[in-house]
Amino acid sequence: MAKGGGGSGIFRMDGPFIRIGNLVFDFIFANILWIIVSGIGPAIAFLFLTSNTTAGNLPWFVVYPILFVLIIHWGPASTAMYYTFGKRNRGTDSYTFRDFWHAYRSDYKQSIICSAIFTIFFALLGYNILILYTNPSFFGISVNIVIPLEVLVAVEALFVFLYLFPMLARFEMSTKDLFRNSFLMSNKHLPFTLLILAIFVGCAALVYYVHIAFVFILVSVYSYLAAALLERVFRNYMPNEDEELEHEDLGDFSISDERQAIINRYLGRSTEDEDEGGVVLIDENGAEIREEDYKVVKVEEDPEKTE
Repeated sequence: MAKGGGGSGIFRMDGPFIRIGNLVFDFIFANILWIIVSGIGPAIAFLFLTSNTTAGNLPWFVVYPILFVLIIHWGPASTAMYYTFGKRNRGTDSYTFRDFWHAYRSDYKQSIICSAIFTIFFALLGYNILILYTNPSFFGISVNIVIPLEVLVAVEALFVFLYLFPMLARFEMSTKDLFRNSFLMSNKHLPFTLLILAIFVGCAALVYYVHIAFVFILVSVYSYLAAALLERVFRNYMPNEDEELEHEDLGDFSISDERQAIINRYLGRSTEDEDEGGVVLIDENGAEIREEDYKVVKVEEDPEKTE
């Protein structure tokens, strides 16, 4: 019999039942956050208002831009999901709301640019394929070549889409490098890419063909599984030092004396200032101190004050 009130077997506080229950709760909670801040929920509410109230008289050139601005927030929201469940997969301390909101704010600008690019690209590509497919006689025999090429482009774009936002949640890099590296990784690690694509299509099929209520949990489930699979891919491109830093707890974080000295110099608390009495670190214009371009200036005492 277990001692104390912690329970026993699968029902103990650190047992599988509690862990699975907490995970399911986090799935649902994060999914609700995603629906709200991704713009999907607000876009549906806006469409409902425009179709059932006097706001329905709004012209298309007002409605469409509003919908576009709302919908492109799926990028920041998805990045936040990958960040949140990526931390959970790595076993680091994670708090769903805090991690989600931190990633949403910190990666907002870059991720919303990427989601706007994807939204416009897939909309135009889908419209173009639809026109070619519904009017084959208008385009003649060339349609048999153009449609397969555009489908191939769509598949490659989908591969990039599957990698880009998890990569943004994991690495710091420019938008150009995000697209380039997503393309290279997705094709180099094709088995992982196809497995992630199968999970994505399966989740989408459950929402579309079975019941729309699945959307309240499957976005989180997909993000969790995709983050776990892509972590194995991303580790091939991470230096050992970065891997070690990933597992450090912020509460117990310690830095070397050299790094602390750099921080002290940046904040104006240089050890040289204390030891040499009158040595300060400034740049040539007297602006904020930077480690790589500071210069040492000896402060001479005022002769009048010494007399």
